[in-house]
Amino acid sequence: EHSGWISSFEADASNDLQEWEAFFDPSADSLLTCGIDDTVSHEGLRSLLIQYDIGSQGWGTCGLMVPVAQDWSSAEGVSFAAASQPDVVVNLDVYTGFEGSRASYVYRLVLPGGGPARWSEITVGWDQLKRVEWEPDDTPFDPSRISGIAFGFEGLEGERIQGQLWIDEVRLVAAVGMDGAAIDGVPTPAGSATDHEAPPASQSGEEALGQTVRSLCPLSLGLILLIGFAACGFWFLRM
Repeated sequence: EHSGWISSFEADASNDLQEWEAFFDPSADSLLTCGIDDTVSHEGLRSLLIQYDIGSQGWGTCGLMVPVAQDWSSAEGVSFAAASQPDVVVNLDVYTGFEGSRASYVYRLVLPGGGPARWSEITVGWDQLKRVEWEPDDTPFDPSRISGIAFGFEGLEGERIQGQLWIDEVRLVAAVGMDGAAIDGVPTPAGSATDHEAPPASQSGEEALGQTVRSLCPLSLGLILLIGFAACGFWFLRM
């Protein structure tokens, strides 16, 4: 796993990128703020708190924009911990290039409600990012030219969305598919993915059963058959 922190939000993390800023559309009666919360964290002592009130068809983001392009091509994605109140659709936005050549990419995910008592650990691979619909072309994402990253919200037509989102431990990862990764935009709540092992989702029940049978050694199979035959013999003698 790549150990490159983007933001841990801890006070003593001098190498972190810390300048997260709020952006929103005031013309759609929207408001968004973001800043450090020193009372809530997934690990450590602090996290980023985003409070949003997005009007119909409005938008708001909390973003980290950098003045010099960052080369994140040695990693394969980004991971973070998130807690939401209530459940909400969140955009992970990643930007490449600068004014005049900026390109925006997005990955949408659904976060369950529950607030700080229910953290989710999420991993998104670069290959899961898609160019936003309102930009003119589908240029492939280039992780060697990162100019920013953000968490964003889009207002629903005729409806407001309001709530709080906590973000912690934003970092680069070298491999995607770890426990807690977001699958089809729905994150696995932190911890539940490691409580027990289950067959991969692509396997059918017969394949999983076949795997279990093949994992038994020949001696174990022989004992199972012997016990079965003995039970059958006992049943016939009693008839």
